[in-house]
Amino acid sequence: MAVATPLAKYVVEDPSNKNLIIIGSDHAGYPLRVKLVEYLKKKSGWDLIDVGVHTEERCDYPDFAKEVCLQYLKPKREYETKFGIVVCGSGIGISMSANKVRGIRCALCYDHYTAEMSRRVIKK
Repeated sequence: MAVATPLAKYVVEDPSNKNLIIIGSDHAGYPLRVKLVEYLKKKSGWDLIDVGVHTEERCDYPDFAKEVCLQYLKPKREYETKFGIVVCGSGIGISMSANKVRGIRCALCYDHYTAEMSRRVIKK
């Protein structure tokens, strides 16, 4: 069995975009990530990097969490705003993996309220 590995690729890249979203998932989060990528491609003003996984083949979620974090920490150019999104079956494992990367604060958000509150806490 081959092991899926992260492959960062720009889905949207425009030099005039001032904002960046990096997204990644494991195999369990693949269907949701695909839907999110389709939605995010339509957002104007945002570059979008998709690190995969690009199939539903089983993979190790820590690899994809780490790649999202690395792309976030060292983008190839400056952005005014950056966000990383990581998706797995429950969200717990991949968010824990992301939080192991120095300089990253990842919150498990499952609705509008938890997302809003995590932004308030993390910004402090």
